[in-house]
Amino acid sequence: MANLVVRNEAALTATDSGPIVRGTTRSNVSNGGRDFVIMKTIKPTADARLVRIVLVAEERASGARSTMTMVKRVG
Repeated sequence: MANLVVRNEAALTATDSGPIVRGTTRSNVSNGGRDFVIMKTIKPTADARLVRIVLVAEERASGARSTMTMVKRVG
């Protein structure tokens, strides 16, 4: 289930047209009756037009985790 949640968060991140905030943010989401903690870390790359985004979804009850790394164009 954590894999599904992290893929959903990646889709939301890829289509978010808001400003890119570098650093790590933490949020909570419920999916399928389960609670997850989402950690999103955004770092610059050598190419100033791109940022690297690392997403981690961790289920609160079981501790099951899934991670996804993606690159997004910002300029």
